Parts: sequence; structure tokens; C-alpha cells
Amino acid sequence: MSAAININKFSQFFILYAFVSLVVYFVTGFTILAGLVYLFILSPFYLLCIAHVVSLAQKHSPSLIRYRKFLIYLIALFQILVICFSPSNCYGVKQGVACSSFIQSLLGNYILNNFENGSSLGGTSEFIFPVALVFYGISVVAFLGMLRIEPIG
Repeated sequence: MSAAININKFSQFFILYAFVSLVVYFVTGFTILAGLVYLFILSPFYLLCIAHVVSLAQKHSPSLIRYRKFLIYLIALFQILVICFSPSNCYGVKQGVACSSFIQSLLGNYILNNFENGSSLGGTSEFIFPVALVFYGISVVAFLGMLRIEPIG
């Protein structure tokens, strides 16, 4: 467990985390697909999480909160996977070419030249993105579900 922190401070940090994460997601996902996923799935998810944290803060205002540290690492792992494998280049999709992930766009042709068929790597990255996003959501919900509230005093 973490050290106890003020529940109001925790809610402020969580709101800041959600906002910065959403900005990073929108910056790294350059496609309409990624934008739609972030706008219509991740944004409402963050709003529900923020509403939950704020309601906890209002309900237990003069309290301390503890969280499980290992879930922070799990959230970070899945968040990095979502960022790295978010679709960032979908040119040629109508011609059967797979979308490139953000990590492929950063590293360019280096990754594509080390595989026999570039579309197999693209297919893998298209598979990793939604799976990582689902596991990211599950880990955030588990993190919020395992918060321990302690009264002050």
C-alpha cells in the first residue's frame, strides 16, 4: 500500500492525470479511428472515473486515501502499450494496407525492413491496440475499486 494522502489532493492528481493522458492519447493517435476511440470511449470512461473520485472526495472529505502501488505499474504498462500501438498512419487502408502504429511511425522503415511482410507487423499492432486499451480500462477500474479510505484522526 502507498503512504496515506489527503483525498482531496488525490482527486486533484487523478483529474490532472486523466486530462494529461487524454491529451497525450490525442497527440499520439493521428488517425480518425484513434480519435473516435479516444473521444467516444476513453473520454466518457475518464469522466466516469473522475466522477467516482470526486464523489469519494465529497463523501469522505476530511479523510486520507491509500492505493495499491502495483496497480500503478500495471496502469503505466498498459498505457504505454496503448500509446505505442495507437493507429497513427492509415494511408492505403482501402487498398488493403494495415494501419501503422505510433511506434512504427516513430521508428519508420527500420521496423518494417526487419520483417518479411510489413502487413503482418501492422496486423499485430492493430490487434495490440484494442487489447491494451481494454486491459488499461480494467486496471484503472481495479485501481479505483481497491482504494482504501481512512478517516483522519
